[in-house]
Amino acid sequence: MDIKELRNNYGFVSWQRNCELCGYPTLSRDFYLFPCGHTFHAQCLRTEMMKYLDNVEKVRVTELTQKIQNLSQNRKKTIGSGANSEEKPESVGVVVSKYDSLRDELDDIIACDCLFCGEVMIKSITEPFISLNEADLSSWAL
Repeated sequence: MDIKELRNNYGFVSWQRNCELCGYPTLSRDFYLFPCGHTFHAQCLRTEMMKYLDNVEKVRVTELTQKIQNLSQNRKKTIGSGANSEEKPESVGVVVSKYDSLRDELDDIIACDCLFCGEVMIKSITEPFISLNEADLSSWAL
């Protein structure tokens, strides 16, 4: 199912539910709820997915994240500015429209599937749990 279609669906997240990656309460930050029920903070999912993206996708995610942050700041400035009422709705509408399209593109890259149940997990099945660079192999000795 396409993430754009899922925007019209809804789910319930208990206040007790924690991010699957960091363990902190899901509702404390922006988050993704997947149809399988897994929940991830947006930042946690983005950080984890970067490990599985190719270089072009990594660069694009970084660009999109920066543009989204800049637009968020500009939106706050535009709404809080002293612009006359005729200019405000149009400029806010343009910022919101750009923001939404950037978020859609970012979602398509990092949240097209659940990290734990989707294609990323299936593709990673052949990878070792730890790499030779990550751990002291002597700790695995019997």
